[in-house]
Amino acid sequence: LTGLARDMGGQEEGELLDPEVAFFHTLEVEPGEQALIARWQVADNYYLYRDKFEFELRGADNVSLGEPEFPQGKMKDDAFFGLMEVYVGEVAIRLPLNRPAEAVEGLTLAAKSQGCAEIGVCYPPIIRETSFDLRAAAATGTPAAVAAAPAAGASFGDMDFGSVDSIMQVLTGGSLGLMLGISLVLGVLIAFTACMYPMIPILSSLIVGQGEKMTARRGFLFSLVYVEAMAVTFGLMGAIMAVIGAGVGIQAYFQSPALLIPFAILFVLLAMGMFGFYNLQVPSFIQSRLNAISNKQKGGSLIGVAIMGALSALIIGPCGGPVLVAELAYAGASESVVKGFLALFVFGNGMGLPLLLVGVTGGKLLPRAGTWMNAVKAVAGVILLAVGIVMLERMPGIFPVGLTMTLWALLFIVGGVFMGALEPIKEGVSGWWRFWKAIGLVFVFYGFVVFLGGMTGGSSVTDPLHGSRLLGGGTVMMAPGGEGQPQAGAPQAKLQFKTIKTLDDFHTEVDKASAAGKTVMLDFYADWCTYCKQFEKYVFSDPGVRAALSDTVLLKADVTATDRADRELMEALGVFLPPAILFIGADGEERRDQRVVGHMEADRFQARIQQAFGSN
Repeated sequence: LTGLARDMGGQEEGELLDPEVAFFHTLEVEPGEQALIARWQVADNYYLYRDKFEFELRGADNVSLGEPEFPQGKMKDDAFFGLMEVYVGEVAIRLPLNRPAEAVEGLTLAAKSQGCAEIGVCYPPIIRETSFDLRAAAATGTPAAVAAAPAAGASFGDMDFGSVDSIMQVLTGGSLGLMLGISLVLGVLIAFTACMYPMIPILSSLIVGQGEKMTARRGFLFSLVYVEAMAVTFGLMGAIMAVIGAGVGIQAYFQSPALLIPFAILFVLLAMGMFGFYNLQVPSFIQSRLNAISNKQKGGSLIGVAIMGALSALIIGPCGGPVLVAELAYAGASESVVKGFLALFVFGNGMGLPLLLVGVTGGKLLPRAGTWMNAVKAVAGVILLAVGIVMLERMPGIFPVGLTMTLWALLFIVGGVFMGALEPIKEGVSGWWRFWKAIGLVFVFYGFVVFLGGMTGGSSVTDPLHGSRLLGGGTVMMAPGGEGQPQAGAPQAKLQFKTIKTLDDFHTEVDKASAAGKTVMLDFYADWCTYCKQFEKYVFSDPGVRAALSDTVLLKADVTATDRADRELMEALGVFLPPAILFIGADGEERRDQRVVGHMEADRFQARIQQAFGSN
């Protein structure tokens, strides 16, 4: 407990609180006895999921529960379930009662809840039963007002545009009008990213293609129809999400290969258009078909413009990244078709505002060909390629780390070459040219560093040499208990764990280690556990950690499936969910005080090993 108390705001270690303490529950009968108030006092650095609450009233057929009245929570980008509404601090849920006037005794409320600790460990669902009686209803009894204060919304200035959680805090932190205003601003900001550049030629072909018939008024009308069709398409996305509800786990859905791969390909195609390999315009067969349909309408080609606007929303939508995901998640969490539609409709209008300025001039403000525009398009192309690689990185099972690191390296090197890194410096060139050449040289050099890092064990484009054999890292395997340790000066070893499944496996391995006079470390791991992968990447690869575990038997319990055997093992050892790391001495007893739950930095983990095993 002292470890948790010590790590305020971002726990890294310590014994998990008992669920009865972490989520202290009480039940009250509201004055007037027409409702119950179910309360939870949530400990610091813990939280409860809103959609995991369930209530059941037992003991009388003539008393039933009405619809629970939940207070407003806060949106959290949860590692286990995606974007969720959660409660922290104190939460009070009002449960209206449908009851007779006479007294009723012997009632029981079963309240089901589920929560997690901020260190990345979740508890299983917990059911608490509380008995109570109802007195005769007072003729003038008035229910006391119960409302938990809404979670304080973050300010727009504090928003992290790369964090869905941060954006959602702002969207849900105020009134409907404030939410719509923020959605409009977010749309305008997205409009000035590389996402929008591929759409400019499409609008250009629609407006300029009208020739002399195009006037300022008609250009504005074309742009307005295009933008509103795009906005309505976004609005329909929001309405659909509101109907489906927040339970679909939209963030998890957006991480599926079925979506990531097509979008990655789309961004590559858009980037190639930015580099001038082909022109981004409406295909002629589609344009001909749209014109045929449009010519039958009084509005001329406006129907075709509207169709292209709707298609554009589907094309540029994925490039909205965390902002679009947060908008869609807000729509799902609101479970209101009106709110969901309005949020995305206003967002789409924000994205289209710059295009209205283009249209009102009859296309005169459309970017003209020239050196500066070619440079802008090239930068946009590089950004789009980077987005595509980021999407591939999210699928390491399909696209190995070595491949994505090579793609990053090529992006830096080719980008540097196009910036003039390999061009000779001619007399009379401007200072700007020299500046871009210098930046290009940096890109080329960094690209080679990324490539070398990826080929020698590195896995991060921002830290390419971490884990690389060039700096002493590597993939030479170290067997448990120090067997097969590399010689001094050899590439540093990567810890190798023996996987166990059942409680019997655990006892067998501990008994064998004790007989050999060795200590044991057991790591609870799951594929979906973010902090587990942090341990593998940054902690277990640390030289000091490997040295501290050189004479320790290393066991791993992969509880990805969380099946019956996994649950039995976790229950027997008092583990709720990974990450959890247990240290067992040579005497076969766990050093419970040194157990690690959640994330911990390598130097602190090494110190924890030494505390658990002494001079081992």
